[in-house]
Amino acid sequence: MIENLELEKTITKLGLTKDDYLFLTIKTVYLYHMKSGEKNVEYREPGDFILSRLYKDFRKNKFSEPKKISHVLFQAGYNPDSPRMLIELRGWNNQGENHPKNLNVSGHEIDRYSVNLLLGKIEYENLDMSREQEFLKKNDREYAPAQKSAVAKAALQQKLSARRSIIHKGSNRKR
Repeated sequence: MIENLELEKTITKLGLTKDDYLFLTIKTVYLYHMKSGEKNVEYREPGDFILSRLYKDFRKNKFSEPKKISHVLFQAGYNPDSPRMLIELRGWNNQGENHPKNLNVSGHEIDRYSVNLLLGKIEYENLDMSREQEFLKKNDREYAPAQKSAVAKAALQQKLSARRSIIHKGSNRKR
């Protein structure tokens, strides 16, 4: 599955096996939000797919013992050269229950109807920052209800500038 030598080196350096990380696909625009620190929680619909990856023997014993997962490998698309990001998984919240039990959820916006994956330090990423604007525009076309006013466009541009300055300072996430 992994056809990226730098990513493989990072996984080896961290001592991770396939059982130690969760592989999830995601839209590229959200990877940019994660890199800037704007997105620190990944929300997933609570279905058999995600729950079977978080809990041991989920299909037989609903909500049995949680698996020991330390990282999430996000991939935007299904091609071998798709953008990827390996991020520390601090834990998750499902139906008001934290895993691990002592998980600190302050500073994270928890959705009680979703499985909330709380993200930590970015260990690896191969985002092409020159394409950020392209993906943000595509996201706006898909989800924006109407044309934005000049004031809204200026506010968005200011937000993008702030995000870029955070990214370019080399500090990709609050620790």
